[in-house]
Amino acid sequence: MPESVLVRMKPQRVARAIVGHVLAANAACEAGSPPVRAPFQDALRAYFLDKDAPLPSQAEIYCWVYPHRQQVFMKGVAKQWWGGGPTLVGHVLKFFPLGFWIVWDRPARIGIPLRALVPDNRMALDDMDQADISLRRVPRQDFPETPTDDEVTLFASSAASVGTPRGRAPQEVAGPPWPT
Repeated sequence: MPESVLVRMKPQRVARAIVGHVLAANAACEAGSPPVRAPFQDALRAYFLDKDAPLPSQAEIYCWVYPHRQQVFMKGVAKQWWGGGPTLVGHVLKFFPLGFWIVWDRPARIGIPLRALVPDNRMALDDMDQADISLRRVPRQDFPETPTDDEVTLFASSAASVGTPRGRAPQEVAGPPWPT
């Protein structure tokens, strides 16, 4: 298997699709209620509804190869590191063959060693990019929702869904734990 694969894509179109999935996936506690009003949600909603809007400057979408059957959706995941410091908030969406993590207002001192889906938030809707997707540096299956030894992860169980589709399973790929 090659180290990576080059994929030509229109990042803003892919980002819009991911944001649309996240906005459409209502948590059980939100069903039948008006949409949640919060800066993160409002900015994502405005981005999705206006095809000419750039990805909000506070938003970053990370993607990686996710070679697992389990499908995961989590809204409003917060990560905090031991010893204090900033908190990272976002949404997680994972389904074979890719995982996505939308983060909001990432503090500069928190590094995420994944490829940003949209390298420049000001890209136009139909601007092309060539993404180098690593097939070797695959995070562990429970990344980013399961904390490491120096993290705390918080989320509401009513805002998370995990499922496994029926039918033939894709080939699971065992990889090393996420590099620290």
